[in-house]
Amino acid sequence: MLCDLLTYNDEKPHRCDVCGKNFVSSSNLIRHKDTHRPDKLYTCSMCHKQFTQRGYLHKHMFIHTAGRAHKCIACGKQFTEGSDLKKHLRTHSGEKPHKCHLCQKTFTESGNLKKHLQTHTGQRPHRCEICSKTFLSTSDLARHKDVHMQEKAYTCFVCRAQFTQSSSLKLHMLTHSGERPHTCSVCHKRFTQYGHLKSHMLIHAGHKPHECHICTKTFRTSSDLTKHKRTHTRGGKTMGM
Repeated sequence: MLCDLLTYNDEKPHRCDVCGKNFVSSSNLIRHKDTHRPDKLYTCSMCHKQFTQRGYLHKHMFIHTAGRAHKCIACGKQFTEGSDLKKHLRTHSGEKPHKCHLCQKTFTESGNLKKHLQTHTGQRPHRCEICSKTFLSTSDLARHKDVHMQEKAYTCFVCRAQFTQSSSLKLHMLTHSGERPHTCSVCHKRFTQYGHLKSHMLIHAGHKPHECHICTKTFRTSSDLTKHKRTHTRGGKTMGM
């Protein structure tokens, strides 16, 4: 498995010295580095939105000039570019053309596959400069930063706990109401969160996608695997190697 990971990294030899992301070519790396620039050079003349690359501005301009010419025949949703429509159609067809070469899990988009591969390497290249917590993607880091920057405007009227997002407050309220809106279709067990139901369904499917790289034992969830890995460590040393 380690050899496979090294091969994957070798295919992308150009590394960003800011966030550690790898690229196939130097030109892709140069374009990516623009996203780290604090100044946004290209401005839309119609809505004044700014972009780091001319190509992004050109794509954005379709919103104002060409409209949304690409329409989904299944649901009627419209897109400015054919490539975006093509990705969207997979939500109807269930097609997942991007496969992980390590665990065979499939994805609808290449970006999701790239993010998934980091779960095998353990790489979390995006670090919060405020609390040093690390994340798999820039989007995860951006959401996390809201915790530091946003005012906690949503308050629970029962216990006065405060939240930065209304969705977090809504989820919290379930702890007071006892409501469990997500039901297992097999055994009818109910859960407060969809993620908990999804994890539970693995029990019925018998699927254990998380494998220990030391003893090859498999687990249903990454948290179970993390707990198990502690059994291999004693006094900071890894056992069984």
